[in-house]
Amino acid sequence: MATHTTKANMMALTALAIAFLIVILLIGLGIYLIFFDQKRGQAQCDEIALNLAESLNADNRIGQMNTIVEHSRELVYLSRQTFLAALDSPKPVYMPLAEQLLTEATYGTTLVEQERQNQIGIAVAICRDYALKRTKNKHTSGTQVWPWLFDNQLTIHQIEFGSIENNLSNVESPIVIKDLHKLDIDNKYIETASNLFYGNINAKLPRPDDAIPFNLSILPAQVENTNSPARLMNPEVFIPSALIYDPTQSSFKKPVQLPSAVHVTGSMGIVTNNADKAKLEIEIGSVGTAPGALDHP
Repeated sequence: MATHTTKANMMALTALAIAFLIVILLIGLGIYLIFFDQKRGQAQCDEIALNLAESLNADNRIGQMNTIVEHSRELVYLSRQTFLAALDSPKPVYMPLAEQLLTEATYGTTLVEQERQNQIGIAVAICRDYALKRTKNKHTSGTQVWPWLFDNQLTIHQIEFGSIENNLSNVESPIVIKDLHKLDIDNKYIETASNLFYGNINAKLPRPDDAIPFNLSILPAQVENTNSPARLMNPEVFIPSALIYDPTQSSFKKPVQLPSAVHVTGSMGIVTNNADKAKLEIEIGSVGTAPGALDHP
């Protein structure tokens, strides 16, 4: 009788141990699936951030815009100096020509700023369209990864424009125009070691031209004919400038400067295959920075 009881107890303990082991395995499997899904979602988010970052400086758009802004600034400065020289000249014959050159140079800055705003709008439209198309093509049913678990594609919640804590542009202050170069140094518009303008600044000229905007964006310059590629960055070095996509909002503001980095945040959902469709959301984020300038400063 005692032997029979002992065997029954042993069988019960064995069954309990097996059940406990199965529970541990299921818990471990669930944790593994969560980490697997998080890694899969992170890979998707990284890919999106890199694709959007690539689009920001496609065909060197930011680099060319910075160069045009700087050249326009030089032209206004030199035209103003020529106008003042003609004004003080005892021979006023040059005055109409100097005035015409200054007028054309000043008007040219309006066209440059309009195109800069257009490029900002293009960057915003490209990234919003990308997010909307991805949302539209998203698989709503999910992919079955286990008999009771489904996971979905990454859902994009927000896209922010901004820059990285590399605060230089890709254009240099004109050393040959000594007075203008000194002005840039005195106003701390440039890093003296590299002679590059700081990025995300309005490099204003003195009065009466101080109302004209000369906005220069952050963008890595070429270093020994080597271009900086688009790459992922640590979120801690991202400086936001404008939220340009969020499905929960209806209106957005454009950034002041051309963006050179993008921050994508989203989530990967794991859905249980039951009546209430309980869902676990894994929050994910990635920062991508645009490729650097293709032209040497």
